[in-house]
Amino acid sequence: MVVAIIGLISSIAFVSMQNARAEARDTKRLADLDAIRNALELYYNDYGVYPDYKVCNALPSVIVCDSWSEPNNWIPSLVPKYMPTLPSDPLNITDNETNQHYIYLYTRYALDDDVASQKYYLLYRLERKAPIVEGACLFCNTTWSQMFGGKP
Repeated sequence: MVVAIIGLISSIAFVSMQNARAEARDTKRLADLDAIRNALELYYNDYGVYPDYKVCNALPSVIVCDSWSEPNNWIPSLVPKYMPTLPSDPLNITDNETNQHYIYLYTRYALDDDVASQKYYLLYRLERKAPIVEGACLFCNTTWSQMFGGKP
């Protein structure tokens, strides 16, 4: 009986710990993306356009994938002047079999190149919260959260 109670308490504690870790990773993701957004705006203030991106292979769950979180290389123009290093997702997983990608994505996006230099999307996936959509909705109805930025 005592062993069963200890087992029950242990399993509850384990689930609570896993939830707390996922919440902490989500908090880090939001802080990372906010720092990247600030760096992108500083870059724009200096050059009048948002930085180019490193082209990557498209992931099955993402409509457009121009740059993803390889350490210090996914938005190369930001390092080291605007950020000492580029953050990676706390899990940094790409799993095409399960379609569970935990990475950061960046794209300059528009229908023509002139407007593309004025707008960008940062995409990420949260573990414990519903997707957050800020600004124009490019990737609606997906499990990706997105930050939109740019100039009119």
